[in-house]
Amino acid sequence: MASEGREIRQHKLLPAPNSDFYDVTSTLSADEQEILRGVREFLESKVAPIIGKYWLEDAFPFELLPGFKEPRVTAAVGKVSR
Repeated sequence: MASEGREIRQHKLLPAPNSDFYDVTSTLSADEQEILRGVREFLESKVAPIIGKYWLEDAFPFELLPGFKEPRVTAAVGKVSR
């Protein structure tokens, strides 16, 4: 058999996805990084699980609107608008 002399390689694990290609996070203060973590948590826990359905239906997820009033999300808006 041709495969008898072959060495079996272990697959390397891929690194965790990182969307911060330009490493902007490292330029943020500790407070700004905390705001970013809060927004990311909101997006991952509330938006990500349902957004695909709305994308396919060409609809808007109105049930998410109250979540944008949460302090962890509004803090980001306050930072941007200053």
